[in-house]
Amino acid sequence: MTLPGCRRARLEKFCACAPCYNAQATTHCGWLCLPNAGHSMRSKEQTDMTEQALPLITFYSGWGVYQQNLVEIIAPLSPEQLALPASSHHWSIGMVAQHIVANRVWWFHGWMGEGSPDLAPIMHWDPGDNEAPPALASAELVAGLEATWHMIAEALARWTPADLGHSFPPPAFLSEGEQRFFGERTRQWMIWHVLEHEIHHGGELSLALGNYELEGIYGKA
Repeated sequence: MTLPGCRRARLEKFCACAPCYNAQATTHCGWLCLPNAGHSMRSKEQTDMTEQALPLITFYSGWGVYQQNLVEIIAPLSPEQLALPASSHHWSIGMVAQHIVANRVWWFHGWMGEGSPDLAPIMHWDPGDNEAPPALASAELVAGLEATWHMIAEALARWTPADLGHSFPPPAFLSEGEQRFFGERTRQWMIWHVLEHEIHHGGELSLALGNYELEGIYGKA
């Protein structure tokens, strides 16, 4: 079938895929779209491959903003303010902040081996693991937030989506009962768990601070 010159030129540039018919026949140009469809498929495959090569920090960039928010609400607090109860039946404001920092180390360092061994003692900041956790000043909490965020950001800058499915066995420092309870965990699960854990407790901090007319993540709630 010979196509009129104007139509042939248009199809050589791109496929219009409009109801355009040959003057001598009623054959739609759709069959000519196949090469372009193949190009679209290749483009999607190339996009998927590019996304697989991107570092995870590309997809978790908002976490760095949230980290800065946490630093800004903790830094100005006095020892007396950190000792205020986060609720009538729970930890103090300082203890909640310690729990956030310790949890980062527990999963990223304890399970996945990220960061310096110097971070390991921060795991013991967690009030859930100690009957009498250390009472830390705001400067120490900020230093802990910054050191642990450096560990997380460095890991996210190195990992790609291809690394998300890697599974880790329970670390040896857990008891046998804890190892059975946790089982293996994937990198994807642990990253998301640490992030959603911070969103949850960051909200708890904001609410508590707002109750005392102090600045939370979104101002005085």
